Amino acid sequence: MMLKRKVGALLITAVALLGADFQEGVNYTKLDQPLNVEKNTIVKVFSFTCPFCYKYDKAVTEPVITQVLKDKPEASFEVWHLYSKGKYGQQGSNLMAVARARDIKAGITSVFDKHGLLKKMKFTYYKAYHDKNQRWDSGEDDFYKAGFEILGISSKADFEKEVASPEVQELLKRWEPAYPIAKIQGIPAFVVNGKYLLKTQAIKSRDYMVELVEYLLKK
Repeated sequence: MMLKRKVGALLITAVALLGADFQEGVNYTKLDQPLNVEKNTIVKVFSFTCPFCYKYDKAVTEPVITQVLKDKPEASFEVWHLYSKGKYGQQGSNLMAVARARDIKAGITSVFDKHGLLKKMKFTYYKAYHDKNQRWDSGEDDFYKAGFEILGISSKADFEKEVASPEVQELLKRWEPAYPIAKIQGIPAFVVNGKYLLKTQAIKSRDYMVELVEYLLKK
């Protein structure tokens, strides 16, 4: 009995020390101006022009967040496109927001769903920009071409009408704080519970990131 109590005490101490290993200023930053999001929300700020965002989305983001949501089913995950980065940043945000609004309307809640338009949109522009070195120098219509094909939109007028819809405008409004967040340490940027920004340069492994996100969800 005594041995069990000692082992139990050691385990509790070990867990406490694990949490204590994460420190503000070292592993995460507390935002001066918290995001207006629900408790247990994890937000990722990204841009299709960002090479590190592409790398994270290819190998890190989905397995990490999937594990967190498995351990903490009460949590939710959102992705916010950064409108201010790149020549077609705002146009990219418009395409991503229309795709996300349609996913939500279709009942596709996960941004990782293989049938989701947002996931298809994101990787289409990631690949075009980083793998094929496309810069759409001939203009905005050229940039929109691939996005319109994904959305099944035939004219810019129809697209602009959909961008003006309340659902899409609500998403674009929600994503506006992406800019001040990106200014702190660049992107990708992960914010937990609206106020804890992960220091991505301190991320050593997927397991480390899972533990840090789950630790901050409890704070």
